[in-house]
Amino acid sequence: MQTSTNDFIYTAVHLLRPKNWIKNSVVLLGALSATSNAYALFSWRTAIAVTFFCLSSSAGYIVNDILDADRDRRDLLKRMRPVAARRIAVPIAIAIACILCVLASALAALVERGF
Repeated sequence: MQTSTNDFIYTAVHLLRPKNWIKNSVVLLGALSATSNAYALFSWRTAIAVTFFCLSSSAGYIVNDILDADRDRRDLLKRMRPVAARRIAVPIAIAIACILCVLASALAALVERGF
């Protein structure tokens, strides 16, 4: 049972595409250009904004994987994605995407509009 739990966790993390999160660091550029105070770059608001973008982009990747699963199965590289490879069932992927959306929305509510 331990192996299957570890496999599921690995597959779920792969589904989130954390390698693509580096693109979300663009939020840091906005924070840096908005102030002359370098400490603002490391504020809790900036951390929340980066986390928000990571969660919401992962939810988007999951929805894309679900919608493109049949096409991805015919692609040499994309067929290894968790949904296309059927390592994660579509209902589980939908649940994960929904959880990420709820978490992202909760984080967005913590940051005021002026950010």
